[in-house]
Amino acid sequence: MDKNIYFSRMKETTEKVFPIIAKYTERTKELDSDLYRILMFIIDKRKQSLLLRPFLTRLSFEICGGNNLETILPACAVSELLNISSYQANVAFDNKLGILSLNDKNSQFIASIITRELCTDILSEEEIDIDRELVSNITNLISKSNKFIYVAQHYDLNVLTTDNLNKYANDENLFMEDYIKRCFYGSGIFNGDCTQIGALLSGAKYDQIEALRSFGENYGIGLQIMNDLADFIPPGNDNIIHRYLQDQFSDLRNGRLTLSLYKILKTRKAITNRLLEKITNKEQFTAKELDEITRMLVEEGIVDSVKSLATNYAKKANASLDIFPDSDSKKFLSAMTSIFYGNKYLKCFSEITEKCNNYTKAAVSF
Repeated sequence: MDKNIYFSRMKETTEKVFPIIAKYTERTKELDSDLYRILMFIIDKRKQSLLLRPFLTRLSFEICGGNNLETILPACAVSELLNISSYQANVAFDNKLGILSLNDKNSQFIASIITRELCTDILSEEEIDIDRELVSNITNLISKSNKFIYVAQHYDLNVLTTDNLNKYANDENLFMEDYIKRCFYGSGIFNGDCTQIGALLSGAKYDQIEALRSFGENYGIGLQIMNDLADFIPPGNDNIIHRYLQDQFSDLRNGRLTLSLYKILKTRKAITNRLLEKITNKEQFTAKELDEITRMLVEEGIVDSVKSLATNYAKKANASLDIFPDSDSKKFLSAMTSIFYGNKYLKCFSEITEKCNNYTKAAVSF
């Protein structure tokens, strides 16, 4: 696969999507300039990134024979706006990206609702060269994704929490069932709908639509698993991961029972009570403590275990593409799953693994 072509097409998609997003977000200026500023807080940060969901929609369109990117750009913009909406809600819930005060949290949640409604505006107002029934189907898929994104938020806030550890302490199968549900609801369904939208816009056959939906769902589950693991990258690696210091270990600080934290608490039981006490009392973790937690993930093989689970979903995703003939789009979709085998976060863990080889088990200070 030619990486230059891959990233060139991803960049092209990104650059064509943002003018549509700008067209609709600009309208909020007429309502209130401060509201526009609040709305743009996350959107401006997204401008620094290559956009994954619009690219998923494009590749799914092209792998089924679609060849006019311009005709599907509104749908690509909608997939990114829904993604942004989920970020806006997430920072309101999880104290991320400097959203710390009550006013900031409230503002970003309001922004999330408005951004979601912009998706409907685009689908109803843009001149999309498809019949209205198909527009209705796409609108329904966006609504479905949005619903399940908030079901996943419910799991984050009320189900998979350290407060409920006793529920899962002696039943890892129950934990895994709920954890995979949460990954499916929050990322699997959304990514599956992004690929399904691209397929629908191409006029794809039923088996092609189902294959791409399966690809997106499995890819999305694996992506969420890897993102949860990446939360445990310790301070000092900012030049690699480009993440706000405050956002690192946010799942730990908020008592989110992700797979990585669950395995730590199950494996290193001697620290469980103190760790839970710090989380419950919202005590600050020192840089040394955070570093030790990451070392535990490495020493106990948890990083490898989590990576193995994610790569299983990558294999399922790639198997879904078997029905398609070879093409650039097929290669590019498959390439998306390569991040489960090696990425910038895993590079950090690999470097930590090398350091751990020179130590005995971490002498945990808390």
